[in-house]
Amino acid sequence: MNMTETQFAARLLRLERSNRQLRVVLAALILGGVTLGLGGQDSTGSSGRTVDAQAFILRDAQGAARAQLALSEGSPSLSLYDQRGRLRLALAIESGGSGENGENGGPLMNFYGPDGAPRVVIGERGTASFVILRDAEGAPRAAMAVQDNGEPSLYLLDENMNPIFREPRTQP
Repeated sequence: MNMTETQFAARLLRLERSNRQLRVVLAALILGGVTLGLGGQDSTGSSGRTVDAQAFILRDAQGAARAQLALSEGSPSLSLYDQRGRLRLALAIESGGSGENGENGGPLMNFYGPDGAPRVVIGERGTASFVILRDAEGAPRAAMAVQDNGEPSLYLLDENMNPIFREPRTQP
C-alpha cells in the first residue's frame, strides 16, 4: 500500500489526536478511581458504606424540613412534619427512667393534630404496653395498657382527668 506524504501526515495527525483523547480519558478514569478509593475511606480505614452523624434532616423542594432523624440526650428519634412544617409524628426510644439500668424507658410513638397538640401516644414503658388518646387540648381522655403478665387495664377520664370508667376497678 502506497501512501502519499499528505495521506501519511493526515493519518499521523488522526492517530496523535486519538492518542491524546485516550490519555485524557485514562487520566480521568485513574483520577476518578483514586478519588473514589480515598473518598470511601475514613481514618479507621472502613469501606465507606456508613455515614456517621448526630442528625439528618430531609427537606422538600422549598427547603422546609419534612423529616429529622436525630439523637437527643443519647436516644434516637424520628420526627415527621407536614407541608406547613408542623410536627405530626414522632417516634423515639426514651431514655430509661427510675428502673435499674434505665429499663423503664422504651419505644414511644406520638401522633400530633394539625394544630400541633399531642393526640395519640403508643408505647412501652417498664412492664406495660399502652395507648393514650388525648382531646384537642392534649389532655388524656382514654388510656389502655397491658402488663407483661397479661393483665389489661382501661381508663376513661373526664375533662378534669377524673376517672369516669376504670377496669379493673381494683386499681388505684
